[in-house]
Amino acid sequence: MSHFNAKSLTFYGVIISSVIVFFKVVSAYGESNLKAAVPIGGNYSLLLAEKLPDCEKTDKLRLNIQQSGIYLNASLSSDTVSATTLTQLPLTGIFSDKQVNLSGQVPKSIICNTSQKGSNISYPITIQMQLVDKANSTGNLILNNPSKAIKITATKEKPAEQIPKTSIH
Repeated sequence: MSHFNAKSLTFYGVIISSVIVFFKVVSAYGESNLKAAVPIGGNYSLLLAEKLPDCEKTDKLRLNIQQSGIYLNASLSSDTVSATTLTQLPLTGIFSDKQVNLSGQVPKSIICNTSQKGSNISYPITIQMQLVDKANSTGNLILNNPSKAIKITATKEKPAEQIPKTSIH
């Protein structure tokens, strides 16, 4: 009973009350000022305004974005190849203020939709898109070698329907 004097009880009461008040203030601030990033991950079909330089033909491109908060990883593929089957995500970037900025190295065979698998030529590219509308976005695909900006329109693809798995008993 000698441990329960008035000074100790007052000290512990003040500390516990201070922690509770501090927790409520921090929680109220977080709920009002901190917001999670808008989810933008998925497949986008890219329509180019003009033909890419050094390419005989340019089909539509598919951009697969994977998101972790504001950080993005992405892969670029031709429209005929599924971007989700690619294991490599050579593009990295950030999503901030409805602006997507991606950059990285992409093989010429993907950009030009050719079957030159032996070619090790890669283009350093940058993709900048403004996400105003969730369905359609506009921006630029910038080839850094040779330096050229090409207008793009990105259309979000609907996710493929998942076939329900049936369990066998």
